[in-house]
This record gives sequence, C-alpha cells and structure tokens, in this order.
Amino acid sequence: MPAHPRISVSAMSSVRWSFEEDQALWRELGLGWAGLIGAKLGDGIEAGIAALAEAGIRVSTVIVPRFDLGAPASWAATHAVHRRWIDAAPRRCWPAPDCSDEPTKGARWPG
Repeated sequence: MPAHPRISVSAMSSVRWSFEEDQALWRELGLGWAGLIGAKLGDGIEAGIAALAEAGIRVSTVIVPRFDLGAPASWAATHAVHRRWIDAAPRRCWPAPDCSDEPTKGARWPG
C-alpha cells in the first residue's frame, strides 16, 4: 500500500545506510517523496535522482555540504557542489504535491 502522498522520509533517519539501502526501503514503503543526503550519492547525483524518479519517488529536500566561513578558499568548491544540486534536482523533483483539497487543521496545503 502506498504511503500518504504528503509523507517524505529523510535519509537522516538512516544516516549509516547507503543510498541503495535507503532507496530499497523507500520503494518498499511506497513513498512518493524522500529527503536526500548529498554525500550518499557522491558523484552520482543525476543517476541517483533518475533512479528515484523511475521508482516514482521525488526529492523533497537535500542536505549538502556546509560552507566553512573560516576558509574562504573553499567557498568556490562548495558553491560548485551546491550549484550541481540546484541544477540537477528540479529536473526530477517537482512539481510539489498538490494537496490543496485535503485541509489539515483548517489550513490549506500550498498548491
């Protein structure tokens, strides 16, 4: 049975698992959304996102490396990693689920 369409499970809940283990669980749970840890995909960002898309799983969030404000020389490399995620994720992650017909505590889900 598929999970509720608003549910997204974060890879932080299985931080010691590989991306492949996360993906297998998310498929088993019937999830439509998952939060990623960028480091689990390494250089395979596009392939990982594509594999999720093939399973019907879209990316809700991504945890990427932080900027080390004390090391300005590292900023360009960190920015490049962030830019790669920014460029890759939207191709396979959106649109966000439209749940506007399911009120929660009187509020409407943004659509």
